[in-house]
Amino acid sequence: VEPLTPDAAAAADPRFITALDWINVVCTGIFTLELVLKVVAAGLLFPRSAYLRDAWNRLDAMIVVTSLVSLWSTSTAFFKALRMVRMLRPLRLIARHGGMKLIVNALLQTLPHVASVMVICVLFLVVFGI
Repeated sequence: VEPLTPDAAAAADPRFITALDWINVVCTGIFTLELVLKVVAAGLLFPRSAYLRDAWNRLDAMIVVTSLVSLWSTSTAFFKALRMVRMLRPLRLIARHGGMKLIVNALLQTLPHVASVMVICVLFLVVFGI
């Protein structure tokens, strides 16, 4: 199955494109409602357990805001590029599962050490490659 490029989208069935647009609107609406309910329940910024004090919730809020912005303004290339942020939507599922959140946090903490090891490996390859 080839990806849905702008040319392929123009040639595709208009009902299919309309259905995708409606699914996007519905998902964005559900995510926005969830964000609003969480902010009302936990507070936005100032309480100790506020919504924006958690990094995963900030990621969630960024995804929702960019989804809303990309829904409202579809004319310029910048706003079309914002649609790429929607690829982060699966990360919202990780935030709900404690074990996966722990694994992802551990992976992110090891990235600097992995980068150091990669630099050493590249140095060895360069030295022995010469």
